[in-house]
Amino acid sequence: MTISQEKFFRLTGFAGTGKTVLITYYIQWLVSEGINFVAATPTNKAAKNLAQIASDSGLNLSVKTVAQLLGQQPVLDEETGREVFLSKEELDWSGYGIIIVDEFSMLNRDNFQEIATEVKSSLLSKVVFVGDSAQLPPVGEREPIVSTSDEIQQSATLTQVVRYDGEIARVAQEIRSNPQYSRILYPFTTTSDQPFGLPLRDRTIICLPQKEWLQRAVALFESSQFKLNPDYVRFLAWRNQTVESLNKFVRSQLWGKNAPDYVPGDRLIARRPLFRASPGQKGKNKWRIAINNSEEAQVIDFGEECELLFLGQIYKYWKVMVKPDCGKEQPLSILHHESQEMYTKQVKYLAQVKQWQNYYDLSRMFDDVGYAYSLTTHKAQGSTIDYVFLDVADMRGCSDQAKPATA
Repeated sequence: MTISQEKFFRLTGFAGTGKTVLITYYIQWLVSEGINFVAATPTNKAAKNLAQIASDSGLNLSVKTVAQLLGQQPVLDEETGREVFLSKEELDWSGYGIIIVDEFSMLNRDNFQEIATEVKSSLLSKVVFVGDSAQLPPVGEREPIVSTSDEIQQSATLTQVVRYDGEIARVAQEIRSNPQYSRILYPFTTTSDQPFGLPLRDRTIICLPQKEWLQRAVALFESSQFKLNPDYVRFLAWRNQTVESLNKFVRSQLWGKNAPDYVPGDRLIARRPLFRASPGQKGKNKWRIAINNSEEAQVIDFGEECELLFLGQIYKYWKVMVKPDCGKEQPLSILHHESQEMYTKQVKYLAQVKQWQNYYDLSRMFDDVGYAYSLTTHKAQGSTIDYVFLDVADMRGCSDQAKPATA
């Protein structure tokens, strides 16, 4: 790719085929050759995962999000009232010989087009896209644009699974290769590499009744390993409603059914970027991103109930001190459920009447976070999780049954 005249290269392969490991070797070669490069992923979670894998290989790799690579900031569409991410300044990638974009299945069409346009206008820059075409595309899109774009003429596919073996590899391959599992759920069963009646050794997939399934997961959430590594265990589901229910269940088991909303040790995840006011700035330039979408944090003190007056209305919220996984301790302002309906109506009204300064101030005043014990398959994509507790029945809500099962 480095000496080729082509501007784009696509490296694909199923999960576990060694894409990221191969890319770390490629990065080591780029470093040894003195070739300037930048690595990016569509989400913060995927960026953290790539940086960790690189670190395990002895590389100190700083990974950007695609939004950071493109210099994007959230901007309000004053016609629709919706927030969109747009590049606020002219890009300059002349210092990068190679741009690596990992987890390309999550790259949306607009961002792909912006990357392609910038690279084609650059004399030396080239892009290596890395990912799995069978994984979940961005919300609202039918398939990953990188998988089908005519812009990309060079590609390679890794086919041999090297990260894991046994039945889980066979099942993943069967789900991906058999078209019927796009329409119906795969009939998961507990796996074994031994004849019936002999002890089970390969238990990479275990099917359990719901009660035991929940109990097994809670035991792992209570373990010392989870305290050291939040990706040691997670529940995964398709619907937000199911995720919220599972999060409530885990908290009831960890802290008790009558526990406060936020207690030390709770794990939180940002549902969208969290903003802080910049001194001396006004309007839409007043706000900066303090914690990115999908970044996680741990609660370090009990939440304190507070009140705030804005435009004649009193909002109840929780002041919660947290330690982000990447960053310094800081307080979060989390809207109380009793004020949620009033807040939603007021934000919608301010957008309708185009009172943009008040809209920005209110919409970014409170931090939109959720608990992180259970995640949607979209939110978890790009992660490496040791023990996944998959709510298979909840996958029926997806139009393509295979994608969430293999994400």
